[in-house]
This record gives sequence, C-alpha cells and structure tokens, in this order.
Amino acid sequence: MNRPGGKHHGPIAGAISLLAPVVMFFLIIGAVSFVVAPWGAFRALRATALSGDTRGMASLMDEGAVRAGLRAERGDTRGALDRLLSPNAPPDVEGLMTPQAIVHFSHANPHQPGAPFRMGNLLPGLHDSRIQYWGFNRAQIAALSQGSGRGENLFTFERRGLFKWRLTAIHAPG
Repeated sequence: MNRPGGKHHGPIAGAISLLAPVVMFFLIIGAVSFVVAPWGAFRALRATALSGDTRGMASLMDEGAVRAGLRAERGDTRGALDRLLSPNAPPDVEGLMTPQAIVHFSHANPHQPGAPFRMGNLLPGLHDSRIQYWGFNRAQIAALSQGSGRGENLFTFERRGLFKWRLTAIHAPG
C-alpha cells in the first residue's frame, strides 16, 4: 500500500514497531536479572545455612573448589597425591563449610532471618555489603565480619549457566 508521503508500510514494519518496546522491556529485565543473580545466589546460600539445609547448601556451592581454597588459605598447598601419601593431616576445613560457619561468615544472625549484610543501604535490611564483578563469569560479595574492626568475609561466585551462580571460594580473615 502506498501512502501519500511515498513511504511503504507493510505488515512486517508494523509488527516490528509494535514488538520493539516489548523486546526492549524483556532485554532490560534479563540484563537486570543477570546482574543481580550472584547476589541472589548469596541470599539463597545464607537462607539455606540459616535453615540448616546441608543438601541445599551443597547445590549452591562447588564443594571441591571451596574446600581447596580454604585449605590453601589455611596453609595446605600440597597436591592430592602428597596429601594421600603424607602422614601429616591437612588442615581441617570441613568445619568451615557447615551451615553454622556460613551463617557466621555471612554475618547473619540465626535468630533474625533478615539479618543485614552489606549492599550499600539501597534497600531496608541490606546494610554493609558490596558486590564486585571480576568479569562476565565471576563475582565477589563481601560481608562484614562479626565484631568491630575484623574486616570482611569474601564470597566468590562463578557463573555455571545463564543465571545460575555457585560459590567457589570463601576468604575469611583471621
């Protein structure tokens, strides 16, 4: 169909002009969801730790990577074969991967499920936290250590799917 201005508007051009705002809306929602996904994984990990759900915690973390990182942080830099053959026991880090330890590291009060952690005071109940992206597939969330002047505990998450993030390391000062 020709219009008086000489422009041709077909059904495809009309459909594109109608769908463009909808597509943009979903792209924006998807981008926001992608950016806040590590924070959501941290909140889910903390919630499962507060409820004592060890199976749920295991699904939210790469236990091998967390265990290896904690051993290295505690001074065990030996390889798997050396640990097997060596009579010296490696540092015991299993106690640092329990629900109680995760609750302690995330500065969550077990008597208060909505206990604050640092998120820049953007929303009520999300105090004193920060998130730092190291790239497309890695993010780190810092939560204040309990007690004044003790620093912060760092939780490193890696992306394992479009929106799925898993805990791969915990760095706890002291």
